[in-house]
Amino acid sequence: MSKPSFARLFKLQHFFLKWFNAERLKAILTFPVVTAAMLTSEGKPVDGAFADMCAEELSEGNSFFVYQSESADSLASCCRLRNEISDHTFSYSLGAGGVATGSINVITLNMNRLVQQNRNLSEEVRKIHRYQVAFRKLMRNTRQEDCFRYMMLALSPLTNNFLPLESMVWWKPLSIWECPNQQRAIQRIFVRHHLKNHL
Repeated sequence: MSKPSFARLFKLQHFFLKWFNAERLKAILTFPVVTAAMLTSEGKPVDGAFADMCAEELSEGNSFFVYQSESADSLASCCRLRNEISDHTFSYSLGAGGVATGSINVITLNMNRLVQQNRNLSEEVRKIHRYQVAFRKLMRNTRQEDCFRYMMLALSPLTNNFLPLESMVWWKPLSIWECPNQQRAIQRIFVRHHLKNHL
Protein backbone atom coordinates (compact mmCIF):
# COMPACT_ATOMS: atom_id res chain seq x y z
CA MET A 1 0.00 0.00 0.00
CA SER A 2 1.45 3.36 -1.03
CA LYS A 3 1.69 6.40 1.23
CA PRO A 4 -0.95 9.14 0.87
CA SER A 5 0.09 11.88 -1.54
CA PHE A 6 -0.59 15.37 -0.22
CA ALA A 7 -0.23 16.90 -3.68
CA ARG A 8 -2.84 14.54 -5.13
CA LEU A 9 -5.23 15.09 -2.22
CA PHE A 10 -4.89 18.86 -2.50
CA LYS A 11 -5.57 18.65 -6.24
CA LEU A 12 -8.63 16.48 -5.60
CA GLN A 13 -9.98 18.94 -2.99
CA HIS A 14 -9.50 21.82 -5.41
CA PHE A 15 -11.20 19.91 -8.21
CA PHE A 16 -14.17 19.00 -5.99
CA LEU A 17 -14.76 22.56 -4.83
CA LYS A 18 -14.60 23.90 -8.41
CA TRP A 19 -16.89 21.13 -9.69
CA PHE A 20 -19.38 21.46 -6.85
CA ASN A 21 -19.60 25.22 -7.24
CA ALA A 22 -20.31 24.76 -10.97
CA GLU A 23 -23.06 22.24 -10.10
CA ARG A 24 -24.64 24.74 -7.71
CA LEU A 25 -25.10 27.14 -10.63
CA LYS A 26 -27.31 24.55 -12.35
CA ALA A 27 -29.65 23.85 -9.41
CA ILE A 28 -30.17 24.63 -5.72
CA LEU A 29 -28.27 21.95 -3.80
CA THR A 30 -28.92 21.43 -0.10
CA PHE A 31 -26.80 18.28 0.14
CA PRO A 32 -24.04 17.40 0.66
CA VAL A 33 -23.05 19.91 3.31
CA VAL A 34 -19.42 20.81 2.62
CA THR A 35 -17.04 21.71 5.44
CA ALA A 36 -13.40 22.78 5.15
CA ALA A 37 -11.46 21.54 8.20
CA MET A 38 -8.76 24.14 8.84
CA LEU A 39 -5.98 23.52 11.35
CA THR A 40 -4.97 26.75 13.09
CA SER A 41 -2.17 27.92 15.35
CA GLU A 42 -2.28 31.21 17.27
CA GLY A 43 -5.45 32.18 15.39
CA LYS A 44 -3.98 31.69 11.90
CA PRO A 45 -4.27 28.79 9.42
CA VAL A 46 -1.31 26.40 9.52
CA ASP A 47 -1.66 25.55 5.81
CA GLY A 48 -1.56 28.84 3.93
CA ALA A 49 -2.14 27.23 0.52
CA PHE A 50 -5.33 25.53 1.77
CA ALA A 51 -6.56 28.78 3.34
CA ASP A 52 -5.89 30.63 0.07
CA MET A 53 -7.80 27.97 -1.86
CA CYS A 54 -10.79 28.32 0.48
CA ALA A 55 -10.66 32.12 0.20
CA GLU A 56 -10.53 31.88 -3.60
CA GLU A 57 -13.52 29.55 -3.66
CA LEU A 58 -15.56 31.78 -1.36
CA SER A 59 -14.67 34.81 -3.49
CA GLU A 60 -16.09 32.96 -6.51
CA GLY A 61 -19.41 32.42 -4.79
CA ASN A 62 -18.81 28.93 -3.41
CA SER A 63 -20.51 28.14 -0.12
CA PHE A 64 -19.20 25.87 2.63
CA PHE A 65 -18.58 25.83 6.35
CA VAL A 66 -15.08 26.32 7.73
CA TYR A 67 -14.27 24.32 10.87
CA GLN A 68 -11.22 25.75 12.61
CA SER A 69 -9.41 23.88 15.35
CA GLU A 70 -5.95 23.92 16.91
CA SER A 71 -6.07 20.13 17.13
CA ALA A 72 -6.13 17.72 14.19
CA ASP A 73 -8.02 15.09 16.21
CA SER A 74 -11.47 16.11 15.03
CA LEU A 75 -13.52 17.00 11.97
CA ALA A 76 -16.92 18.62 11.57
CA SER A 77 -19.48 17.60 8.98
CA CYS A 78 -21.48 20.82 9.23
CA CYS A 79 -21.93 23.81 11.53
CA ARG A 80 -23.51 21.63 14.20
CA LEU A 81 -21.54 18.39 14.32
CA ARG A 82 -18.06 17.41 15.44
CA ASN A 83 -16.55 13.99 14.92
CA GLU A 84 -13.58 13.26 17.16
CA ILE A 85 -11.29 10.86 15.34
CA SER A 86 -9.66 9.64 18.55
CA ASP A 87 -13.00 8.20 19.73
CA HIS A 88 -14.36 5.33 17.62
CA THR A 89 -17.61 4.80 19.54
CA PHE A 90 -21.00 5.00 17.82
CA SER A 91 -22.40 8.50 17.39
CA TYR A 92 -26.16 8.82 16.96
CA SER A 93 -25.74 12.33 15.56
CA LEU A 94 -23.48 11.23 12.69
CA GLY A 95 -24.29 7.55 12.40
CA ALA A 96 -20.59 6.80 12.34
CA GLY A 97 -17.63 6.74 14.68
CA GLY A 98 -17.20 9.73 16.93
CA VAL A 99 -18.81 11.60 19.79
CA ALA A 100 -22.40 12.82 20.09
CA THR A 101 -22.40 16.51 19.34
CA GLY A 102 -24.81 19.24 18.42
CA SER A 103 -25.36 22.97 18.48
CA ILE A 104 -26.69 24.87 21.43
CA ASN A 105 -27.09 28.15 19.54
CA VAL A 106 -26.55 29.15 15.87
CA ILE A 107 -26.37 32.80 14.79
CA THR A 108 -25.99 34.08 11.23
CA LEU A 109 -24.46 37.45 10.36
CA ASN A 110 -26.13 39.28 7.47
CA MET A 111 -23.13 40.93 5.81
CA ASN A 112 -25.32 43.03 3.53
CA ARG A 113 -27.00 44.69 6.50
CA LEU A 114 -23.74 45.21 8.40
CA VAL A 115 -22.05 46.85 5.41
CA GLN A 116 -25.01 49.10 4.56
CA GLN A 117 -25.31 50.21 8.20
CA ASN A 118 -21.53 50.75 8.33
CA ARG A 119 -21.19 48.43 11.34
CA ASN A 120 -17.82 47.25 12.64
CA LEU A 121 -17.59 43.53 11.90
CA SER A 122 -15.13 42.69 14.68
CA GLU A 123 -17.31 44.48 17.26
CA GLU A 124 -20.43 42.67 16.04
CA VAL A 125 -18.64 39.32 16.28
CA ARG A 126 -17.47 40.14 19.82
CA LYS A 127 -21.04 41.01 20.86
CA ILE A 128 -22.39 37.79 19.40
CA HIS A 129 -19.69 35.71 21.09
CA ARG A 130 -20.56 37.31 24.45
CA TYR A 131 -24.23 36.53 23.88
CA GLN A 132 -23.50 32.93 22.91
CA VAL A 133 -21.29 32.34 25.96
CA ALA A 134 -24.02 33.82 28.19
CA PHE A 135 -26.62 31.61 26.50
CA ARG A 136 -24.49 28.51 27.16
CA LYS A 137 -24.22 29.52 30.83
CA LEU A 138 -28.00 29.98 30.98
CA MET A 139 -28.51 26.48 29.57
CA ARG A 140 -25.98 25.05 32.04
CA ASN A 141 -27.77 26.72 34.96
CA THR A 142 -31.12 25.45 33.63
CA ARG A 143 -29.77 21.92 33.56
CA GLN A 144 -28.25 22.22 37.03
CA GLU A 145 -31.57 23.43 38.45
CA ASP A 146 -33.30 20.45 36.81
CA CYS A 147 -35.64 22.67 34.79
CA PHE A 148 -37.18 21.26 31.62
CA ARG A 149 -36.06 17.78 32.67
CA TYR A 150 -37.59 15.91 29.75
CA MET A 151 -36.28 18.35 27.17
CA MET A 152 -32.79 18.16 28.67
CA LEU A 153 -32.77 14.35 28.54
CA ALA A 154 -32.51 14.48 24.75
CA LEU A 155 -29.51 16.84 24.73
CA SER A 156 -25.95 15.66 24.40
CA PRO A 157 -23.57 17.04 27.08
CA LEU A 158 -23.25 20.83 26.85
CA THR A 159 -19.48 20.50 26.50
CA ASN A 160 -20.09 18.70 23.18
CA ASN A 161 -22.29 21.45 21.75
CA PHE A 162 -21.00 24.17 19.43
CA LEU A 163 -21.87 27.86 19.35
CA PRO A 164 -21.57 28.41 15.57
CA LEU A 165 -21.41 31.85 14.01
CA GLU A 166 -22.17 31.94 10.29
CA SER A 167 -22.17 34.70 7.70
CA MET A 168 -24.27 35.17 4.57
CA VAL A 169 -25.28 37.67 1.86
CA TRP A 170 -21.71 38.69 1.01
CA TRP A 171 -22.39 39.74 -2.58
CA LYS A 172 -25.47 41.94 -2.11
CA PRO A 173 -23.49 45.08 -1.14
CA LEU A 174 -21.49 44.74 -4.36
CA SER A 175 -24.66 44.74 -6.45
CA ILE A 176 -25.97 47.81 -4.61
CA TRP A 177 -22.72 49.64 -5.39
CA GLU A 178 -23.04 48.50 -9.03
CA CYS A 179 -20.06 46.15 -8.82
CA PRO A 180 -20.88 43.16 -11.05
CA ASN A 181 -20.65 39.84 -9.23
CA GLN A 182 -18.57 38.36 -12.03
CA GLN A 183 -15.68 40.68 -11.21
CA ARG A 184 -13.71 38.27 -9.07
CA ALA A 185 -10.96 40.73 -8.25
CA ILE A 186 -13.48 43.09 -6.62
CA GLN A 187 -15.00 40.17 -4.70
CA ARG A 188 -11.60 39.11 -3.38
CA ILE A 189 -10.76 42.64 -2.25
CA PHE A 190 -14.17 42.97 -0.57
CA VAL A 191 -13.90 39.67 1.34
CA ARG A 192 -10.24 40.23 2.26
CA HIS A 193 -11.02 43.73 3.56
CA HIS A 194 -13.78 42.53 5.87
CA LEU A 195 -12.17 39.29 7.07
CA LYS A 196 -8.53 40.28 7.31
CA ASN A 197 -8.93 43.84 8.58
CA HIS A 198 -11.85 43.34 10.94
CA LEU A 199 -11.41 39.86 12.44
